[in-house]
Amino acid sequence: MKSLPSLTDCLWVGLGGALGTGLRYACAVAWPAADSASLPLATLAVNVAGSLLIGVLAALAFRRGASFGSSGQLFLMVGFCGGLTTFSFVGLESALFVRQGEWQTLGTYLGLSLLGWLAGVAGGYRLTLHLIGHAQTGD
Repeated sequence: MKSLPSLTDCLWVGLGGALGTGLRYACAVAWPAADSASLPLATLAVNVAGSLLIGVLAALAFRRGASFGSSGQLFLMVGFCGGLTTFSFVGLESALFVRQGEWQTLGTYLGLSLLGWLAGVAGGYRLTLHLIGHAQTGD
């Protein structure tokens, strides 16, 4: 059995999570869906933005050979990005579309979510590696 993380590591994750969750909530309040059949654009936007950010952070961490357990990575990747993005809320919103028989909206939302998450992570990762490569070669 692995040892438990340190209290300090848990606090870094918790602090990042609180900030990410707070930002997600603020976006949902500031950008509500027009009606119950509309795409939940705030959730979609924070999930794509969080995916892009975690791709950037992963590229920075892996390019520099940083260990995953550093306080900054725990705070930003596990805490902030984990709190900002929300797969469980996508599930809730999807269940509401099913309940309302909004099948086309459900398919659109799930498709955009999946594509956005994948494109965000991959795009952020590749863009960051590209920019780091140019910065290191002086281009």
